[in-house]
Amino acid sequence: MLIHEIVHAYIFTNPEVLNGLTQHAYMLQNYIDGIIGSLQTFFPSLTSQQAASLALGGLGDDITGTQAFADVLTKYGFTTNMNSRDYFAFYSKLYEYGTSGTSCK
Repeated sequence: MLIHEIVHAYIFTNPEVLNGLTQHAYMLQNYIDGIIGSLQTFFPSLTSQQAASLALGGLGDDITGTQAFADVLTKYGFTTNMNSRDYFAFYSKLYEYGTSGTSCK
């Protein structure tokens, strides 16, 4: 996702902002709501939960055990139960596999 990569570029040029965090933990704590809002601006038909799933989908496993991650799960009504429709990566996977959305041509 381009927004995610822009934040990486910012961090690469300003590494002091990490203050001991991994890049993805920093994104989660400081940019997740902005990324979600940007996705909904670009794609107005996305629900907050769909946009949050897409935003979280690219952050990797290094953030899943953090309090910031737990807070985002609660805020957007997600669980970590992979068998649930409320699983945080549910919508992200639908878009990744082409089940939802419009594929690039």
